[in-house]
Amino acid sequence: RTLAARTQDSTTEIKDMTERLRSATEEAVSVMVTNKSQADESVSLSKDVQVALEKISQSMGSINSMNAHIATAASEQNSVADSINHNVNDIVSLSSKTAQGAKETWSHVESLNEAVKKISLLTNQFKVRDSI
Repeated sequence: RTLAARTQDSTTEIKDMTERLRSATEEAVSVMVTNKSQADESVSLSKDVQVALEKISQSMGSINSMNAHIATAASEQNSVADSINHNVNDIVSLSSKTAQGAKETWSHVESLNEAVKKISLLTNQFKVRDSI
């Protein structure tokens, strides 16, 4: 009888341990399924991040290319501005020379005008006779 009671107790104890082991196994499987789902989601997110990084890299390449074009255009504009500045300086210099030449010409015109007046006065002193 004692043996039967001990066998019954042992059977109950084994059944309880088996039940706890089955429950722990189910919990472990549930955790593994959750972890796999999270791992799959992480892989998917990682792929999305990779695609986004590739797009960012392409955009940065485009930006670098645009910056190079802008720098080239700015350099060309600077060169054109320097050329315009040089041309304007030449125009100012030529205008100054032209103005000086105009002053000298005016001075000569005034001198010639005075000479014409003197010649006119001198020629008026002579009388021409009419020959009839």
